[in-house]
Amino acid sequence: DGDIDIAWALAMASIVFREPRYADDAAAIVVAIRRHASVSVGDRWLPAAGNWAVRERIVNLSYFYPYVAPWFERLDPGQGWL
Repeated sequence: DGDIDIAWALAMASIVFREPRYADDAAAIVVAIRRHASVSVGDRWLPAAGNWAVRERIVNLSYFYPYVAPWFERLDPGQGWL
């Protein structure tokens, strides 16, 4: 969940400090979360307990933060964050 917190903090900092570079860094983390720390379920995906848990398909819904989904969708559009 630390990667989610870091991406969220960077996304918010990009707005507060008007620094687009923070949004770029947040987007890179968001894409990495989706690509490396998620489990495919049909045509959708869920957050895994971590990149170590993908092979075992261990899903941890406590890592699903609904309030970040709209922001992560903006950073990684069309990839199922909503």
